Amino acid sequence: MQPPSVQTWYAVATALSEGIDKVPVSARWSMLIGGIIGIVLAITDKYLPPKIKKFTPSAMGLGLSWVMPFSNALAFFIGALVVEIWKRINAKNAEIYYVPVASGAVAGESLVCAMIAIINAAAALARH
Repeated sequence: MQPPSVQTWYAVATALSEGIDKVPVSARWSMLIGGIIGIVLAITDKYLPPKIKKFTPSAMGLGLSWVMPFSNALAFFIGALVVEIWKRINAKNAEIYYVPVASGAVAGESLVCAMIAIINAAAALARH
């Protein structure tokens, strides 16, 4: 089974190249519902009082959660939790360094995944 993000972009490509009628009805309903939720979140973000607004979900986070695997969401949560703890321990230090540290973690994970793919490909080629 393809990851959700692949299915999402396949539906977008199909809609743009072949017309919206080629997209499954369930996907069309999902787009409509997602659009309505996005509009409602944007309006509530603008007009709700700050005390209540902090409890509304992030439209970007909600959108990403529908197309990304759980492992990415878990990594985001762990990263945000680490930064929150870091800010409570040393706010000034955290403000200066959390973006470079997070960027390094993302780059490091990408490099490790690339190396794993290369090793797996080399192992598969060696078997043949």
